Amino acid sequence: MEKGNKQRFIPVKVYGKSGAGKTSLVESLKENRRILTVRMHSGDQFGEATKVFKVHEAVVDENSKLLVMEFGGQEIYQIAYQLTFKTRCLPLLVINTADFSNICDEGNVTEACQDACMSWLSHF
Repeated sequence: MEKGNKQRFIPVKVYGKSGAGKTSLVESLKENRRILTVRMHSGDQFGEATKVFKVHEAVVDENSKLLVMEFGGQEIYQIAYQLTFKTRCLPLLVINTADFSNICDEGNVTEACQDACMSWLSHF
């Protein structure tokens, strides 16, 4: 970066249910390559999953970085979305399409849409 140029930070918040792929998306952005985070199920309800939130930086170009806040997907952490919400922030909702498909296959397309998208709008 040249002297006198300002570094731009673009705030991004990543939301979604536990296991939707939020950490994989964030790590992929940070490393600029596709990364799949594998979680081991320890029997613990929260296991190795993100707790409350983590803040990461991802380089866009020499003058810009994403400032990514990744939230835990368990219901207990959902209040954190609203407490940290700010204007001019890009929200990214990550959805596990396998869960969506399973609900649809049971004949509950409306429920699947509400579960995948509509219920999350209350957090924005």
